[in-house]
Amino acid sequence: MVDAVLPAAGLLRQRGQEPVVKALLDVNGSPLVHRAVSALRNSGMVDRIVVIGPREVQQHALAAGADAALNTVGGGAENVLAGLEWLTANVQSPLPVAIMACDLPFVDDQALRLLLQNLHCRADVVVPLVRREDFLIRFPGAPAAFVRLMEGSFALTGVYIVNPLVVLRESATLCQLFRSRKSQWKTARMVGLSCALRLMRGTLSLGEITSVIQRVFGCSALAHVGVDPSLAFDIDDIEDLAWCRNTDMVKDGSTSP
Repeated sequence: MVDAVLPAAGLLRQRGQEPVVKALLDVNGSPLVHRAVSALRNSGMVDRIVVIGPREVQQHALAAGADAALNTVGGGAENVLAGLEWLTANVQSPLPVAIMACDLPFVDDQALRLLLQNLHCRADVVVPLVRREDFLIRFPGAPAAFVRLMEGSFALTGVYIVNPLVVLRESATLCQLFRSRKSQWKTARMVGLSCALRLMRGTLSLGEITSVIQRVFGCSALAHVGVDPSLAFDIDDIEDLAWCRNTDMVKDGSTSP
């Protein structure tokens, strides 16, 4: 079993319009936060679920079965930390925690069950990845970004599994890394210039990625390849949302090809 934290304050920005909270976007008749909480709850692998977001998000999260809904306290990293603090308060041996994004329109309980039952105790930080070819078989023609490594090209998923005590211990590092994510130079300073350059060139290996995580956070790490592609389709921009709403794949709640 694991606990779960869902940071749900991210915005979708559209030119000439007010930004909207992504967790409230409607997909197949319900907001994304409702789909996320329901998938976690129905997986049978999750104990407590805490969602961090604005008031309307909180209402939908509680209606879907979340155990707690907290107000936003800052950026993405700060909201994750707030959720971890809530889960670990007055708990001697906290469970591993699945940190899951709220902008995954195709996520379902089966995909989460397969991930969580196999990986929740294997390292302090587990980073699931999806191969490019597997993603495009499931979502042909979908807009997507891939990271090129020595072993191939991969899509990052919207789910990470962590030891909450390790992440809380390294909270300053997490916040610094989150703030620097849009600056290649700042990121390079944290992970090492050589690693950053090799990542840009596609010559870094999966093993070296885990070594960087271990060095930066001082913990064990695992990059796991082969999870369900539905965990890697997120809504970053209006093109993603349009593709999602124009496909028949969510009409019946299914993510099967």
